[in-house]
Amino acid sequence: MKKFASILIIVAALFVFDVFVKKEVTLINEEDKSSQIMSALDAVNDEFGLFGYSVSHAESNIYIVMDEAKGEKQLKEYLSEQIAKEDLEQYSYDITKRPLEEVKAESNLVNIEMILNEYIEEKNYTDIQSVISFVQPEPTIKIDLKKTSERSIEEFEAELKKLLASDDFDYIPKNLNYKFQIEKKQIMCENL
Repeated sequence: MKKFASILIIVAALFVFDVFVKKEVTLINEEDKSSQIMSALDAVNDEFGLFGYSVSHAESNIYIVMDEAKGEKQLKEYLSEQIAKEDLEQYSYDITKRPLEEVKAESNLVNIEMILNEYIEEKNYTDIQSVISFVQPEPTIKIDLKKTSERSIEEFEAELKKLLASDDFDYIPKNLNYKFQIEKKQIMCENL
């Protein structure tokens, strides 16, 4: 009986070890596939106007955001030439096409948003509730002030425009078309 129990324990241990090793090999293979796909996309980032991309094993998707003026079909053909067919077949494509100018504007607005948030923090302006940017329906920097703020909306807008016009931020195009939307709002926890 002891022999049978010993054999059963050894078989169980080998089974567990085998399952663990196969799982480890599968994870490594998934990482290798992902790495191959990402490397292939890295190589043609500019050629196909890729704004961003990622590979999800859990969802079996290749996510790509690309310039709407570039060829989605050609990108898929390129990937099928670079990646083994059986590796690529397990994935679906989730491709979003966007206008290049919209992506550039969005990127510039995010840069402006970061500059303004740093400036507001540096100046210790406690009456500013939020600074957000958006592209649709038109490029806008939206700033909410506490309703009780003594700050003039017009003077504050002029201060921010002067800041952004300075040579410190030459990486922001001077001809970037956007507007400020500054409003005074009642904030729920303003009295705290």
